[in-house]
Amino acid sequence: MIGETTANATMRVFRLLMLHAVALELIQESPTKVLKNARLWHKNKRSKRVIPSTKLGEWLRAVQELNSQSSKTYFLMILYMGVRSSSALNLRWDKVNFREKTAVFNTKNNTDVMLPIPEPLLPALKKLYKDTGEGDFVFPGKFDESKTMWTPKKHIDAISGKINLSFSSHDCRRTFATLAEACGLPTTMIKRMLDHVTDSDVTGGYIITEQDTLRKAFNQVAELIKTLAKDAG
Repeated sequence: MIGETTANATMRVFRLLMLHAVALELIQESPTKVLKNARLWHKNKRSKRVIPSTKLGEWLRAVQELNSQSSKTYFLMILYMGVRSSSALNLRWDKVNFREKTAVFNTKNNTDVMLPIPEPLLPALKKLYKDTGEGDFVFPGKFDESKTMWTPKKHIDAISGKINLSFSSHDCRRTFATLAEACGLPTTMIKRMLDHVTDSDVTGGYIITEQDTLRKAFNQVAELIKTLAKDAG
């Protein structure tokens, strides 16, 4: 028996095929219409898992103790910047500006977005530059530097076991968003920080976020992470 999410994905592909068949006049009506009319689609359950504030201190210490500068910087980047794992892994050194403290990421919509680099991330990123700065990618592959490294699942498992907390790369992004909300940042700002589309929001479409304003927001989240980690001991 397949899961509900897999079932939805499979039927979406089937629906596209049937709609194509209708367009070619091979069939009169798509049999998948019943899914919508009878409300038979499964409701995908959005994960709500985050790194709890009580575990942030342990998590950060476990990350700092990793023997891989690439993995260490990767984890800090997805927590402090909230970027998608794929965006972080595909980051190129020519898109990192240490003087301006900015980085340009390629998003899942295949567009570029410039984000400020939070202060706590800079030391790790500069240290990594000494290791991989001669290549194209910030996180190059271990055996083939012309490609990016894979998500460091081995280190995810190591950290999870060490602090007794299961987490994924996307949980770090979700944690960042949760902490941004805890800082009292406006929803439009959080969407901008996460590179979520705001054009569909009438008000959001008029707001152009300046880099200085964006930087203050990112560093505000970073300060909260620092405070929570310190309080957690």
